[in-house]
Amino acid sequence: MNLDLWNKLSPKEQATIESAVRSMGARRFEVAEAEERANLQRLESQGIEVVLFSEEAYARMRTKVQKTVWPVLEKEIGSSFRDVVASAQP
Repeated sequence: MNLDLWNKLSPKEQATIESAVRSMGARRFEVAEAEERANLQRLESQGIEVVLFSEEAYARMRTKVQKTVWPVLEKEIGSSFRDVVASAQP
């Protein structure tokens, strides 16, 4: 949806769409985790060594992305970006 169309929507319609996007985002995190577990098991069953990062390493990556990538996305997507991301995180 482009900004012109978004601006033509009523506040109620915008709120409905924002709510749906937040819900879909949260659901996607759940689905992605289940799919990742299944895919890793599939790889291991085929004899592939799966190397997982430590929680500390994930935390460092997460911090780096939040500091360097999120500002770019917020600039491109708009000020609601952080709200949507925050509401979708588990």
